[in-house]
Amino acid sequence: VLAILTASVDTRAAAPNLETVAGFDLRLSKWEERLDQIDIRLAGRQRIPPATIDADRGKAVEMESQALKAAKGSSVNLSEIEAQLTSLGPAPKKGEPEEPLALQQTRERLSETLARIEAQVKRSELVAVRASQLFDHLGERRRREIESELSQRYPSPLIPSVAITGLTHLVHAFGEIVATPVVYLTEELDPDAW
Repeated sequence: VLAILTASVDTRAAAPNLETVAGFDLRLSKWEERLDQIDIRLAGRQRIPPATIDADRGKAVEMESQALKAAKGSSVNLSEIEAQLTSLGPAPKKGEPEEPLALQQTRERLSETLARIEAQVKRSELVAVRASQLFDHLGERRRREIESELSQRYPSPLIPSVAITGLTHLVHAFGEIVATPVVYLTEELDPDAW
């Protein structure tokens, strides 16, 4: 029975290459580090140049896409590991005879691999969600930067101080418009001026 069970489980496919797992963890760490850098820049009060915001938004979209692809790829591995664990059958319960050592080791290795891949899928999904949120925050920051730039160059008539100054100038200009024909006509009609 043991020979049939162990023959049906390809233990080499069950344990992914450690370099691949470590490489994947490294890639996740780099994505998280880049997102942290963007987050720190966003938290600052200083003005962020538009080119930097646009570049960061591009990075966020790229990281989100890559993280989702990585999560999807890891989910395929996850399904394979789960299928292999299922093919081993349930672990013996307390009071039942223990399974052979080779089968125990295979089950433990598959369980550890399964836990590690599940963690990678979750981390990838979190990176994707965080990248998406940062993309939205960067867009909001860009909008605020544009609003700030426009309000500095062109004062908004909705600001009370600008509205009061504008109304004062409008009243003065209206007075000039009304007074000009009156002055012209009074000078033309003045008999002393002739």
